[in-house]
This record gives sequence, structure tokens and C-alpha cells, in this order.
Amino acid sequence: MHSSNDYMKDVVDSILRVKEVVQAGEKESGLTENSFNEIIGVIKGNITDSAEMEMKIQGLVSIIQQIGSTTEKVSRHAGILNNSANEL
Repeated sequence: MHSSNDYMKDVVDSILRVKEVVQAGEKESGLTENSFNEIIGVIKGNITDSAEMEMKIQGLVSIIQQIGSTTEKVSRHAGILNNSANEL
């Protein structure tokens, strides 16, 4: 038969084991949180990098469109000049 002292000792031992588990869990939780924070930081950086790259690509597309438009104007004016020269 357990005496009240034995019972109290068992309770204290159980509490100490729970405390150890909780402390270990807190440590693991902190490490997990740090890992997630690092992952989130990398993802945010990738999103920012992607947005910057998209803006650069849009700028490049705009420049290419301007080159195409200017080339078309030059070609049209060359045709006009050629017609003018032929009329002379």
C-alpha cells in the first residue's frame, strides 16, 4: 500500500517529468518558429525579387515596342524619300 509520502513523491516526480517535457517542447517550438521565420523571410525576398524582375521585363518590353515603332517610322520615311527621289 502506498503511503501519502510515496504518493506525494510520485506526484512530484510526475510534475518534474512534465516540466522537463514542457521545457524541451518550448526549446523545439522556438527553433521551429525561427525556422519558419527564416522561410518566410526567404519567400518575401523571392516575391520582392520577382516583382523587381517583372518591372524590368516590362521596361524591356516597352523599349522593344519603342524600337519597333521607331523602325516602322524610319521605314515609312525612307519609302517617302525614295518616292520623292524617284519623282525628281
